Amino acid sequence: MEDSRVIRTRKALQGACMRLLSRKELNEITVTELCKAAGVDRKTFYHHYKTIADIPEEVERQVLSDIQKVFDQATKPLDIPLLFKQLLQCLETGVLFPEVLLTKSAAEQFSLHLGLTMIDLLKDRFLAETKLDPVTFTVRARYITGGVIAVYLEWFRNGKTIPRDQLADRMGELVERECRQLLVP
Repeated sequence: MEDSRVIRTRKALQGACMRLLSRKELNEITVTELCKAAGVDRKTFYHHYKTIADIPEEVERQVLSDIQKVFDQATKPLDIPLLFKQLLQCLETGVLFPEVLLTKSAAEQFSLHLGLTMIDLLKDRFLAETKLDPVTFTVRARYITGGVIAVYLEWFRNGKTIPRDQLADRMGELVERECRQLLVP
């Protein structure tokens, strides 16, 4: 287990980086600016990271790992609305991560990684049970995940106009219907 000071320092650097990324592109952020925002010195930064780019990559890996855990802990048959609530919660609890999704380049990159991760999770969960060929399954899974991601981004960018659980219930119903289609040709 990591030392609490190390965890605190990394979280401070991650939070500062995510806040800066909500206002500017990654290549516009300097180590000095990041360290000032995090309240640490440059030496501390380089003790934890090689480059600024390592920080959002680490945050993204953690969010994707949390999503993997949600799928791993899900029961069979899947309670899709509950799963969707848990997925939204994972996305919202990353170190100020949702704010970064307001920047176009970060949203596109994360959407791609999230989509690929979710497709792999759907394959692991359903492919063996379906009569669909792997290509058709993948196309349908991509359709589902693309829609889920687009709705989440739209919801977040529009200021979360409806409560998370209400969005999860509505999306859960749609996704559940689509997931059933993955199991039938």
